[in-house]
Amino acid sequence: MAFIEKGKKGFQKAPKGQRKDKRVVFYLNESEMKRLKDYCDKLGIKPSKLIRERLKDVIEDKTTL
Repeated sequence: MAFIEKGKKGFQKAPKGQRKDKRVVFYLNESEMKRLKDYCDKLGIKPSKLIRERLKDVIEDKTTL
């Protein structure tokens, strides 16, 4: 997403509340990774996008907390 201001040159930072600067790391074994990749290939998306979208569903669902 571009946050471009007309007339302003150079790198422009996103607003503080919209920056994506937190990292989540987890490990999968070989069979889990293969199943994830196969599933993503079937959907035509990258694994990172699938995980990000699924996590958004969990984070935004306030009834589970």
